[in-house]
Amino acid sequence: MQEVSADKGYISMKNLQATVDYDAVPFIPFKSNTQPDRGTDIWSKMFHFYNYKREEFLAHYHKRSNVESVF
Repeated sequence: MQEVSADKGYISMKNLQATVDYDAVPFIPFKSNTQPDRGTDIWSKMFHFYNYKREEFLAHYHKRSNVESVF
């Protein structure tokens, strides 16, 4: 496993950390009211990636729609 993509409903520290614990990158978009710093490196890192490299982030995230269209 290299990447995990999930919708906004799954954005939580627990899910981000679980993904990183398995050496994968979490591609879970943040909700519009999300605060940038929740006191953890992974939250801040992914929040900034999502906001400042949105196009790159979404390229990974949208691979998920290909899988969903199969089902």
